[in-house]
Amino acid sequence: MESENVLITGASGFLGCRLAERLALGTKHRVTAMVHRFSGPGIARLARLPVKLVAADVRNPESLLRTAENCDIIIHLAYGSSGDEKTKREITVSGTDNVLQAAMKRNVRKMIHFSTAAVHGSNPKALEVNESSPIEASRDVYIEGKIEAEKLVWQYHREHGLPVVVFRPPLIYGPYGFYWTTRIVQEIHSGAVLVDDGKGEANLIYVDNLIDAVFLAMEKDAGEGEAFIVVDDDRLTWRQVYDAYADKIGNHPPIRYMSEKEIEAARRGDYPNDLKSWVVSPFLLFPDAVKTCLQSPGMQKKMMDIPWLRMVKDRLPKKTVEKMKYGENPREVPIAEISKPSYTLLPNKDLIELYSSHARFSNEKIKKTLGYEQRIPFSEAMDLTYTWLKYQRLVS
Repeated sequence: MESENVLITGASGFLGCRLAERLALGTKHRVTAMVHRFSGPGIARLARLPVKLVAADVRNPESLLRTAENCDIIIHLAYGSSGDEKTKREITVSGTDNVLQAAMKRNVRKMIHFSTAAVHGSNPKALEVNESSPIEASRDVYIEGKIEAEKLVWQYHREHGLPVVVFRPPLIYGPYGFYWTTRIVQEIHSGAVLVDDGKGEANLIYVDNLIDAVFLAMEKDAGEGEAFIVVDDDRLTWRQVYDAYADKIGNHPPIRYMSEKEIEAARRGDYPNDLKSWVVSPFLLFPDAVKTCLQSPGMQKKMMDIPWLRMVKDRLPKKTVEKMKYGENPREVPIAEISKPSYTLLPNKDLIELYSSHARFSNEKIKKTLGYEQRIPFSEAMDLTYTWLKYQRLVS
């Protein structure tokens, strides 16, 4: 890669910080890291890097124009993540318009804009989603803002010939990530709940794999005027993802699997007044019969097809289940007692929809167009993430 001036908007965020690190420490590029304010955990990471750290506001065209002076490439990550809906939309949509204007006036060589795979819907009807799949309108202010911002990008490309590349990543995880890393760990520590046995497709991408794709887009002109979905090749279910995190954590309550109806019932508080007295105690009174049932795979399946039995099983302490299956000398499983799922741990409607989706996002286009190959497989990515989680004392 030749040495160029690269401006990153939203540089203090999860992706922006890691991108700045890799550009500043692993390439010859000169990096301008643009942030909204000099506060927050991302600033400490950026301050240690050989980058030009600038405070500017995407809603202020003059400050943007000054920041983009002598810039060759703009990587636009900033979006509205705080404030009311009007403020979020203004930052995401009007902010993108201002960045596009600055790119035009400064005659940048290329602008790389970050949209999201969610513009295709959180639960698409098609089992495979690619860049030509329909854009689905959304009431979510983040998704709707990304849809409108992307329309502006294509408008500038068509009408003014601005060289643009659009990325639509799905769910990004890895060190310093919150929603698909730290949040999942916190849930597992407290007693995570997954929908419908966790069979939904988890369309994840490890942060460094995504940045590899960004580097390709910076280097190659073949991607200009194109949108790319970039997702890891690992075809994982949510059960596999949560189990992988759980294996790293060690001691934790078991992950619970509930149907949407059961989750809604739990959210309303529709629990029996004394679950143990009218359901659990009869199980413990007849251990031989229970043991016979639990040791029969066919009977296990039939029992778990009954919603209330699944709920009972999920509520029993793991040691109790082990004792019923294996007698007085169960395997050593040090685990916390199971309690009723708290309201805050129950998946909301958006997560239920996402976790129930069986749609798989395709990365074939970026492979063919830019020669992208996934560098870090899921197992290695989890090891790297665990090392960071341990360093942060989020796991033991």
